Amino acid sequence: SNGVELTQNGEKLYQQFKKMILLWEETTAIISNKEENILIGIPQSTFPMQFNTIIKDFYSQFPNKKLSIVSATTNELIHKIVNRELTIAYVAELENENLFQDKQIISEMLSRDKLVFIGKTKGIPLQKILTEERLYVFSKQCYSYRALTKLMNDFNIQNTSISEINIVETLFDICKNELGIG
Repeated sequence: SNGVELTQNGEKLYQQFKKMILLWEETTAIISNKEENILIGIPQSTFPMQFNTIIKDFYSQFPNKKLSIVSATTNELIHKIVNRELTIAYVAELENENLFQDKQIISEMLSRDKLVFIGKTKGIPLQKILTEERLYVFSKQCYSYRALTKLMNDFNIQNTSISEINIVETLFDICKNELGIG
């Protein structure tokens, strides 16, 4: 009930075992000359840092595999993983970790996100920002929006002036020109 953790030697062995499995899969793919399609899910509002580098490295290591990128909401990506429609997905949060009771689905936390406000906020108290400013989010389906509404609920604040701007450059321009907080 408290979970288990690998020892240092266990972690080393696990890392080597993962490499062995990948090498075995790559070897069988080369021998069969089979092109495998890897489907990667990425949230609409989030793009992992250095993704272009990851793709380049992937193709240099696995020339017989093809990458396809699927963009969807976090909940849709989780649903696609559970239903085996994606090979891997990068998601910002897991609302229900019980979905991963299946032993063949592995989840790993890579980082923790933070809710960040952009715009003219220096010297303005958080409660004033949340109650009086025009607020903009990339999508009301994204993690940032849910984190923002949770923060507002924690402070018992109602702000009906939250709008979606689905173009990142436009969102930044609005905040840069002091037309609201992103």
